[in-house]
Amino acid sequence: MEHNIRGIMKVKNISFKFSFRSTTCLLLIFLSISVFPQEQIQTEFISISDGLTSGNVQPIFQDSYGIMWVGTNAGLHKYDGYKFTRYKNIPGKSTSLLNDLVWGIAEDDEKNLWVSTEDGISKFERRRNEFKNYDLGEIFKLPESNLERVFNILIDSKKRIWAATRDIGVLHYDKKNDTWYQVPFWNQDSGKGLNISNYILQMAEDKEGKLWAGFYQLGLSYYNSEDSLFVPVNFSNKSSDEVFKNSDNMITNIYADVTNTLWLTSRNGVYKYDQSKNKLKTIIEYDYGKQTVWNHWNKILQDHSGNIWIANNFRGILKFDGISDDFAEVNIYGRQRRQDGASDIILTRAEIDNTGIIWFGTTIDGIMKYDPTREPFVHYKYDPDNKNSISSNQVFGLLESKLKKGQIYVGTRGGGLNIFDQENEKFSRINYKVINDNFGGSVRSIAEEEDGTLLLGTWGDGLIIMDKNRREIARFTVDTASFHGLADNQVRVIKKDNNEKYWIGTVSGLNLFDLNSMELKRISTLSSRVYSQELYEKATQYLKDKKQKFSIDKVGDYADLTKDFHVIKPRKYLVISGGEGFIDNNKLYDYGWITNSKNDTIWGFRDFSKTYHLGGEFKNRVIFDIIDLKPGQYNLRYKSDDSHGYNVWNANPPRYPEFWGIHVVELDNDSEAKNLSNYINKTENEVLIEGNNIRSIHISKNIAWIGTDAAGLNKVNLDDNSVTNYSYERDSENTLSNNSVQFIHEDEDGTLWLATNSGLNKFDPVNETFKVYTEDDGLPTNYIASILPGDGNDLWIATRNGISKMVTDLETNQVTFVNYDTEDGIEGMDFIALVALKASNGQYFFGSE
Repeated sequence: MEHNIRGIMKVKNISFKFSFRSTTCLLLIFLSISVFPQEQIQTEFISISDGLTSGNVQPIFQDSYGIMWVGTNAGLHKYDGYKFTRYKNIPGKSTSLLNDLVWGIAEDDEKNLWVSTEDGISKFERRRNEFKNYDLGEIFKLPESNLERVFNILIDSKKRIWAATRDIGVLHYDKKNDTWYQVPFWNQDSGKGLNISNYILQMAEDKEGKLWAGFYQLGLSYYNSEDSLFVPVNFSNKSSDEVFKNSDNMITNIYADVTNTLWLTSRNGVYKYDQSKNKLKTIIEYDYGKQTVWNHWNKILQDHSGNIWIANNFRGILKFDGISDDFAEVNIYGRQRRQDGASDIILTRAEIDNTGIIWFGTTIDGIMKYDPTREPFVHYKYDPDNKNSISSNQVFGLLESKLKKGQIYVGTRGGGLNIFDQENEKFSRINYKVINDNFGGSVRSIAEEEDGTLLLGTWGDGLIIMDKNRREIARFTVDTASFHGLADNQVRVIKKDNNEKYWIGTVSGLNLFDLNSMELKRISTLSSRVYSQELYEKATQYLKDKKQKFSIDKVGDYADLTKDFHVIKPRKYLVISGGEGFIDNNKLYDYGWITNSKNDTIWGFRDFSKTYHLGGEFKNRVIFDIIDLKPGQYNLRYKSDDSHGYNVWNANPPRYPEFWGIHVVELDNDSEAKNLSNYINKTENEVLIEGNNIRSIHISKNIAWIGTDAAGLNKVNLDDNSVTNYSYERDSENTLSNNSVQFIHEDEDGTLWLATNSGLNKFDPVNETFKVYTEDDGLPTNYIASILPGDGNDLWIATRNGISKMVTDLETNQVTFVNYDTEDGIEGMDFIALVALKASNGQYFFGSE
């Protein structure tokens, strides 16, 4: 079955060397409608299935060793890029984490981690691998435990440690006394600093070392180091009451850019504060979701290119062009937005690691990762408004030009043949006359000679030959009057051997084509083999001309017929018997035989292996034979089953229906009999493969490997025409895993890699051993479509459920599969066999359904 293809996908040849394990692939292809400019990013998610104990992630922090630390509502997690280590509260153990609900993480100059939790602050002392806890309820004699929540820890450039709390304002750590104290807030009425119970989500330090905090209903404030207290900001152009002192719009995050401008997010907006002018500028104000609890969470950060990113709670992501006011609303591939603009994913925090990867915390989806530097997946799709786009989204075949490097032939279904110019990424079309293709022009397979001559395998118009100027010079289609032309008008694969012959694989058989002589030869199977065309024609003429003949013909269903005949003179006779048979059980179900006067059978066969194709459906069978009959009485016998009889065919009828039944024709002399015998015996030594529906072909030196749809793999030795078949054996441990061989790849060691419907097969053709990789080994599905070489021993594998990269450790020989799906930028997950190409510039091309 051929599958619909959604355009063509290109994969850049990239290196996968990162400080953390990452399977993210990026694709920026289409924009959604919004009131803001749009961008789209491709992300990877790391969650419970990857080792996190909770999908609710708040802080994400990279320490000085490059290790990522993740705070959740189920403890603190250390992530080394491969696995998570969890730290949690253990009741009764004072050196465990104070509380499993983690809100913030920071690292001091001694490499200790300070962790803010629901019940206070924990200091993780690495050398001891244990926590020292600070219970704020005990320190400040708080009446209720929920007042101990600490949202964030800030360690400033002077190594001072600060904490932003839910109910006791800003705290400062007194290292000498190993305790915490409250930082006063300047009170205008009293003219002095007072300890206050207040709600603070975030603190920040600007480029000049000044500390900033956003107080609930008190607005933006800075730390006055001389008086050791926080002082509110009174903007010169706005009243603080208009913005941050409103309970619906408290400050949620603060960031100072290179110009020392403060970027501020609130529960319902984004702002900039120019310190030199004491002016506040409104960038965005939201008019929806004002009371939603999740709008407390924002994080402002700057990427390695200098762009500002804002993790914007249920409103998604904002990306600013540098530090300008110009921004785009970033869509996350595969995620949806409601009509009011809210995203279906809620972001909490964000962190940019040393490699530039952005890590986002979410409320239920764990960690979301985005790597701006990786954009390997690019899609090419039909655009009716762009004459340079691909002509159809249904891609059928790929081949890079030998004559013009950088140009790729792209066969499509319904759009004919395209040429893709890799340099300017434009498509142009090569036209040919479409006659029998119901889709309007479909090119499934492509081959090119050194001089630019093209061989096109079409899906309905047979084999087309074009010269270097793209003019058609020959066309081969099924000839209903001959058995020796093209096997089928649907040509799936074309491969050239070392003898300058082309192997043409179709859905109904295999041909060998000589381009120089323009001759086609049929490579048959047991079910498709035929006698010589001359024999069929001579036999037809004998039935018309010979006076001495005996027949049971035009036999319908449910027949059990007998007809006697007499032989006067000893002669040689031509026996013709046609009927229905099946290769599956090697039987004929409509068959004839001959008995003598004693009712002994003197001629007759019921086994399929003795028969030849009669044209039409493969179950239409015929036997020609020469027998000697002495004078006497004989009976023709014929039986048929309940279907597919003469003129009541239930499938394609035979090309020669006159042979259906049994016929005995007297020959004039021995010379005539010998001539006929030569025609009959001519087919006995021909090459016979197994399987008519050809899926794949690979030429390796003097061997042609032929993969079929249902009969496994054929090995054809071109030196002696011997054939070996490898097929699935239920009771064998060393066997091909499935008889449908979709693709054949040979690596540098001569090992064959076979794509099947039951896994990836590694076949050693010397020792004839198979090793099979399946879903149990990490593949996303057992339905493998195509295989391309990667770097070293790596393989790129297109499947019916995404793309995989097979990585082999050279020391341990251990195999790992890195799987890519829609979350990695793949638009269509169902890839079609043979539509895969590694171009000379290292780019990979795949067609996906």
